[in-house]
Amino acid sequence: MCSVVAFSMGAQVPGYVPLDGLISWHNLDGDAEASFGPYQGALNGTTPGLNRHGEEDSALRFEDGDHVAMGSYSELQGSCEFTISIWFKPDQSNEGANM
Repeated sequence: MCSVVAFSMGAQVPGYVPLDGLISWHNLDGDAEASFGPYQGALNGTTPGLNRHGEEDSALRFEDGDHVAMGSYSELQGSCEFTISIWFKPDQSNEGANM
């Protein structure tokens, strides 16, 4: 059985996301705590930012080398397929920058 890892900027796991097989859901609303599942992330250089609705501390801002360390997911070891989903909005001032 394969599992899904999902990252989203929002409140809770949306109703359209099936929980069967979901091992972790992270809202990334200013921190890297799991909204669903036991896996916690560690912020490395990121700062809280505005989400797409202009709400403060409801998203994470990434710059040069910033990242969220998620550790090791034992459920993903092996030949299992999985999905990572991320919504992002690049700064216009960083046009041409590598993602």
